Amino acid sequence: MKKIIIILIVLAISAIISSLILAKFKNDKQTADISISEHEAPLAENETNEKIKQLFVEKYPSFTDTIKVTINQETQKHARGIIKFVSDASGGIFLATKIDEKWQIVFDGNGTIPCSLSKYEFPDKMLSDCAK
Repeated sequence: MKKIIIILIVLAISAIISSLILAKFKNDKQTADISISEHEAPLAENETNEKIKQLFVEKYPSFTDTIKVTINQETQKHARGIIKFVSDASGGIFLATKIDEKWQIVFDGNGTIPCSLSKYEFPDKMLSDCAK
C-alpha cells in the first residue's frame, strides 16, 4: 500500500512539474507573438536610411561625405539608431519620426534622451532609457 501511495505522489509531482513547464512555454510563445503584433512592420532599410541620412546632411552639411546612419529599431513611423560623422569616431543616438508623412529628426546627440519625446508616440522600447 505504501508503494502505491509513493508512486501516486511521484506521478502527481511529475504531472505538476510537466504542466508548469508547458504553461511557461505557452506564456513565452504568447509574449513573443504579442510583441511582434504590437509593432508595425519595418520599412525597407535602405529607403529609411537614405531619407534620414539626407536629413542629417541638410542639418550638418560639412559632414556630407562621411555621415553614416545605422537604424537599430524601426516601425513605419519611428526610427532609432546611431549617427556617425567620422568613420573612426563613436556615434550619437538619433530618434526620428514621421510627421505629416515626412521623416523628421526629433533628437540627436550623446546626451540624455528626454522622455518628453513620448509625445511623438514612440514605442516604449525606443524610449526605455529616457530621463524622467
